[in-house]
Amino acid sequence: MERMQDVAWIMEAVEKVLRREGKQGVRKDPGWFHPSNLSSTCDMALALSFLGHTMGDSIDGRTQRIFDLGNARDKAWKQYLKDAGLRFDTLWTDRLVRIEDWRIRGECDAVLRDDTAQQWVGEIKTINARGFGLLDGRPTREHRIQTTCYMVGLNIPRTMMIYECKDTQEVAFIPYYYDAAEWQAICERIAYIVQGLQDLHYFDKECRYGCKYADTCALYDPREALDKYRKIVGE
Repeated sequence: MERMQDVAWIMEAVEKVLRREGKQGVRKDPGWFHPSNLSSTCDMALALSFLGHTMGDSIDGRTQRIFDLGNARDKAWKQYLKDAGLRFDTLWTDRLVRIEDWRIRGECDAVLRDDTAQQWVGEIKTINARGFGLLDGRPTREHRIQTTCYMVGLNIPRTMMIYECKDTQEVAFIPYYYDAAEWQAICERIAYIVQGLQDLHYFDKECRYGCKYADTCALYDPREALDKYRKIVGE
């Protein structure tokens, strides 16, 4: 008990600094789908995100430290790639993806160039030991969807996934190439959601793990959603 009291002052002070109250998570960007979100299994979540609703929960100190670790490793790997002469992007706009026809917007981590001058989309991910052990020579479903959008938007038909294990710092380099069927599935889902907003449709919900849009979702009104949609897209 005395030992816990001895450290309580630093635990409480750091937690107070790191804790973030209120809605956190996906950035608010009405009228656009983001590649990093399109793997969501919940159609309603994607519809609400497209309409500009924020999602997420308060973040405690441990969660924020996890985020900070991922951001730090992302920054470090970008520097490694630059020092190795593999980074091709020099400006933020070189990594920017904007696919107007499908209302997709985002940015990849890096654009790489190999020794044959071929360009690659570069994506950097930190992953725990369990997830690292489950990698089977191809990116996860989430990352296949995400990088497919980048490949289409940048017209680069190949991705190099860089996975670093948070527990051991082991690294896996996994190439992934453009898959037309994957892109078609993405487009079909976006079309379904956009059409659903126009048709006053109630979207399928995937709430198995708890929904961070619960408050907004429960009050969803298709007519209000349509009005918001028309304002966002300028109809």
